[in-house]
Amino acid sequence: MRFDYTQGLLHYLSIHYYKSVWSSFGTWLRTIRENTLPSEMATALAMTRTYNYFLEDDQYRSIFKKFLVEKTEDRRSTYQTTISAEAA
Repeated sequence: MRFDYTQGLLHYLSIHYYKSVWSSFGTWLRTIRENTLPSEMATALAMTRTYNYFLEDDQYRSIFKKFLVEKTEDRRSTYQTTISAEAA
């Protein structure tokens, strides 16, 4: 069920924000043309390339962005603690 939501979100973003997706894609693809919408793969790659910039931008701090930052920081601190404990 979760996959359906993700695929639907990727479709929505590729249709309504195709210019942003293509500008953030950052790699060569033969099908990049003005009249062609990006695929789910191209949209997902563009999102992974811009994820950190999205979180670092403080211009618009939505509740969802705050949630993501908190969860990401929790995972990073847990990961760093585990590595530190293994190194000792």
